[in-house]
Amino acid sequence: MTERSPAIASSGNTATADPLRARFNRARLFSWAQAIGLIVLLAVIFATPGFLAGPSILSLLTTVSFIGCVAIGMTLITISGNIMSFALGATVGVTAMVFIVA
Repeated sequence: MTERSPAIASSGNTATADPLRARFNRARLFSWAQAIGLIVLLAVIFATPGFLAGPSILSLLTTVSFIGCVAIGMTLITISGNIMSFALGATVGVTAMVFIVA
């Protein structure tokens, strides 16, 4: 017949609250890091002359479009339950056919 002292009982409650507090602090730190990264990115964009010009944006979109097609194809493969291979060539081919049919 042992009794628990209030100090032991309260330490048990803080032990369960500490992981939640640590997770909240990590989430807050991550959101601050995202905000600072976005501010730095915007500063670099506005500091670079001609970055927001039409040809520059067209060049960026053209360069990134291949990666976007592969990403969409990989997403379709992942969602479909991996019935196809993860080979890059096959993924690009299937993605191109899907976009042509669509």
